[in-house]
Amino acid sequence: GTFGGFSGSQSTGALARPAPLRPELPGKRGFLSRHKTVGMVIGENGAQASALMGNLHTALKALEEDIASDERSLKEMNSNLGKIQQEADRLGRQIATEEAV
Repeated sequence: GTFGGFSGSQSTGALARPAPLRPELPGKRGFLSRHKTVGMVIGENGAQASALMGNLHTALKALEEDIASDERSLKEMNSNLGKIQQEADRLGRQIATEEAV
């Protein structure tokens, strides 16, 4: 109904609710959070994203170093395995010759 020229379902005009200053962020109900502008929120989000990218870059470098270290270890292990296999073959031939005598 209409009361004093105002319709309860009215969405435009002098009595319309103003648009929110910023998007509603779930869980962000801290001190003065209602008064942040969209620019302030975007700035904070940009700073957080930048910090996250820095952390990810550091973690990626550490992973790459770990992978390189693991590859060096694998090469060394393969080399040692080859030497052990050669020694085992040599011992097998030596045992076979001694048994044949």
